[in-house]
Amino acid sequence: SVCDFEKLYVLDLSNNIKVRSLPTEMGKLKNLCRLKVDCINVNDVKLQKLITSLNNGAKDVRASSVTGYLEKKFRKYVYPGILKIVVLGCKNKDDYCIVHEIANSRKCRKSEHKSMTVTKVISEQRQLEFEIWELPDTKVTSVILPCFLTLNSLYLIVHDVSNYGDDLQSVFAKISSIQAYILCPHIMIVCIYSRSVNRDDMLKMETKISLAFPNAMIVSVLSGVRECFSILRQQIYTAYETIRDVKYGKTVKLCDRQVPSKFLEVVRNVRKLNKNICTMEELLKAAGCRSEDLKDAVDKNLTLHEFMLQTGTMLHFSNH
Repeated sequence: SVCDFEKLYVLDLSNNIKVRSLPTEMGKLKNLCRLKVDCINVNDVKLQKLITSLNNGAKDVRASSVTGYLEKKFRKYVYPGILKIVVLGCKNKDDYCIVHEIANSRKCRKSEHKSMTVTKVISEQRQLEFEIWELPDTKVTSVILPCFLTLNSLYLIVHDVSNYGDDLQSVFAKISSIQAYILCPHIMIVCIYSRSVNRDDMLKMETKISLAFPNAMIVSVLSGVRECFSILRQQIYTAYETIRDVKYGKTVKLCDRQVPSKFLEVVRNVRKLNKNICTMEELLKAAGCRSEDLKDAVDKNLTLHEFMLQTGTMLHFSNH
């Protein structure tokens, strides 16, 4: 098996004119630094393009480019399409809950405060799945909050204008808590008004918040008006597109990042578990995953464990 040559440093496949494909197992050759593929013509158009560029000495194509492509096929890489949303300050006022409105789930009772998942079609080719975690004001503490904070997440801060008016102290506190753990977080401030609010008053509030938090998105909704929540959901899609456009490498955007299909399989299986707390070995066993998969990286910065944190499949806890 090709896997038995994981420490291989040089591989010469030149002049094998009958070769029409390369084994996807070659994706495991992480140490391969030199690959000779002269006179190789494969049926895979994208792979052939890489081989041609490698033979022509293109600066941005190396042996790792070929093995990386084969690894994606071997491990069935896919676009995850999961957005973790942390909602701070939801209060279930006036018989509605902003979390339920986002998820558009009529089966959930207003008294429920737990994680929920919903899938929305955002394009013909891709879907966006929300993993929503709700933290009412009384639960936002220095001990609990860090469990929910991860990169590539969207933070919704709910400001009830009918109760707090232009007092933004609570909003300041929540943003400060997030920024203490996350560098350049994606924050959306959702202002909830009563139906009798004056339009000028809304504009004044939005202006004040914009000046105080210039990097945050601002969405205004009227209490109980479903049309406003449709706008909110659309803004969430927009925020997701912004997050996807973030670069995590010199040229690679987050939207280009793929994960092995096994990652998504683990996520689905974990959601079926009845255990709230278990060891990582128990979790992986129940999810049908090997512990070695924790070491399998999509890139140098993302393992299965980190993917589960970023998508809200599991939480991390403060060392304190």
